[in-house]
Amino acid sequence: MPTGYTHMISEGASFEEFALQTARAFGALIHLRDESDVTVEKILEPPKSCTYHEDALEKSKKELEDFLAMDVEVLQDEWDVEKKQRIESAESGIRKAIELDKKYRAMLAKVRKYVPPTKDHVAHRDFMDEQIQQSIEFDCKTDYYERSIEETKNNSSMIGMKRRRNL
Repeated sequence: MPTGYTHMISEGASFEEFALQTARAFGALIHLRDESDVTVEKILEPPKSCTYHEDALEKSKKELEDFLAMDVEVLQDEWDVEKKQRIESAESGIRKAIELDKKYRAMLAKVRKYVPPTKDHVAHRDFMDEQIQQSIEFDCKTDYYERSIEETKNNSSMIGMKRRRNL
């Protein structure tokens, strides 16, 4: 069955028409996703009434002024607080990943003990096993948190402190 994008191929659409249709699903052309008549000219038009970037620039300028006006001691105090919060957050992430790993492995043990009643159920058991293994692989790693803790501990300056606050 064709998708909302591929149906036009069966109707004889050209590559250019197909490319324009599918391009609406991506970042710069997302504002055209609901338009029925997409043309190259329409793509080149800027989105109507979009002031996001101008507003963000003004906000960033104000935040930069405020940042540059701050006393170095105040910045260092803020960094020390930020550093502590980052480490606590990463340690919490490690604890959660370890707990989740225990839950996954307990369920995996049950899945592996499960004896399928028929050969038709074997695929289902294997699928459950595979899903849990993938989840363990992606959800239970702690190396990101461990690196974050180490990097935060080793960074005694204020660099990066304001990134979290969108500066």
